[in-house]
Amino acid sequence: MLQCDSPRHGGVLSGIIVVAACAAHASGVGVALESTGGSVNPANWTFFVETTGNDASWTSPPGQNVETGFPFYAFESEITQLDIDVDTPIIGVQTLDKNDLIDFGVITAEQLLGSDTLPGPLPITITDQAFDEPGIISANVFVGVNADGQGTASITNVSFGSLPLLGPIVAVRVGGTVMVEGVIPEPATVALFAGAGVAGLTRRARRVRASSAADSSPVQP
Repeated sequence: MLQCDSPRHGGVLSGIIVVAACAAHASGVGVALESTGGSVNPANWTFFVETTGNDASWTSPPGQNVETGFPFYAFESEITQLDIDVDTPIIGVQTLDKNDLIDFGVITAEQLLGSDTLPGPLPITITDQAFDEPGIISANVFVGVNADGQGTASITNVSFGSLPLLGPIVAVRVGGTVMVEGVIPEPATVALFAGAGVAGLTRRARRVRASSAADSSPVQP
């Protein structure tokens, strides 16, 4: 299960933001293979989800499924848009964007980025959690990749309340980018998996790929 830093202040609003940011990465724990059958590896997706209190979902576009059959899947994501509409009593609906939320201490800039490596095979679940902040917002949030290699995300059972001192929440919009890559670990990388961390695995993956590229060069007589 994907783990991310806790929000600076607790609550479902910041929790949903963190979950969205955690549609994650770790750019490889081994050697990526060429894709087959019209799918791609790695897959790069742009997502957008908007809810005004209704259920909302996103699925990666047809023809852009990540290749199935890998023992590990690495993820990287960035939240590029995060808007919350609040109906204030004096000036009407106002939008708080991600910079406002950082300034107010609801989230940190680091929480807009996510990374992880999860074991296959597909389907895999990045997160499946219920959040509930009474009187403010509640929802069930799911992020994963299905058995066909499609990225999926959903927000269900949504209920909006009010932000203290501001007014009722009327809409939430989240958008960003996701990279997912199926990888086959090198034996030494498997041994390091528990202790190296994402940064260490990323550095090793780059060395492995560079070595593989050199080994595939034509042999000179």
